Amino acid sequence: MLGMGITLLPQDFRDVFKTPIPVFAGVVLQYTVMPLSGWGIGILLNLPTPLATGLIVVSCCPGGVLM
Repeated sequence: MLGMGITLLPQDFRDVFKTPIPVFAGVVLQYTVMPLSGWGIGILLNLPTPLATGLIVVSCCPGGVLM
């Protein structure tokens, strides 16, 4: 992640501040829709509680493998 951050330019930050709605939407969706999807899959597959909890936690992680 440090390597990716080092490649950012000041223009990249300006672009985010010019159009913050896509960034905000991505954050909101990452922490609402993705955990709900993980919960739904856990219910659908009738997973034990520890596995379902792990699936929900992983689904919150950006870049976490859910599908």
